[in-house]
Amino acid sequence: MSPSEYSREIDEAMAQGVSLPRRPGPLSHWLREAYPDPVADSIYGHARAMHSDVRRLNDAELDRESVLCEMRWAADEKPSHWLVERRARLARETKRRKGTS
Repeated sequence: MSPSEYSREIDEAMAQGVSLPRRPGPLSHWLREAYPDPVADSIYGHARAMHSDVRRLNDAELDRESVLCEMRWAADEKPSHWLVERRARLARETKRRKGTS
C-alpha cells in the first residue's frame, strides 16, 4: 500500500467517525526512556515519585522538566497515573511562580 493510499484510507475511516488507535513508535519509546516513571529506590527517586521535588526545581529545571513531561504525555498512548499527575503538578508550579492562578 502506498503512503497516499494509506492516507486516503485513514481519512475515510476518520470521516466515518472511526477512532484509530495510536501505535507506539520510536518517538514514544525514546521519550519513555528519556523521561521514565520514577523508581522509588533512592531518596531522589522517592521524591520524584511523590512529586515533592517539584518546588525545589530551579526555573531552568522546571522548564526542562515541563517540556519533557509534555512531550511524553503527548506521545504516550496510555499515560501512567504518575505522568498525568506530574504534568498537573508542574503546570501548577509554573503558574504559582508566574503569579497566576
